[in-house]
Amino acid sequence: MNLINNVAPLAERGIACVLTIEGSVDLYDPAKLTFRPLTPELSFTSVLAWKKLSPYSGAAGKFLEYIKSVHS
Repeated sequence: MNLINNVAPLAERGIACVLTIEGSVDLYDPAKLTFRPLTPELSFTSVLAWKKLSPYSGAAGKFLEYIKSVHS
């Protein structure tokens, strides 16, 4: 699942096992959900793409400005 909030209740009840990133289950009862790192560690890269000449305003525009300033 890509939305931890949708599947965490199933894991809390013992119906499902969940694979997610560390920190995404901090809002849930630690007695019911436990983070266990994968061994050996898995790594990955991400790609962010957007239309080059499209104007973006509001939160999307600020987010792109931030990303460009950090990775330029």
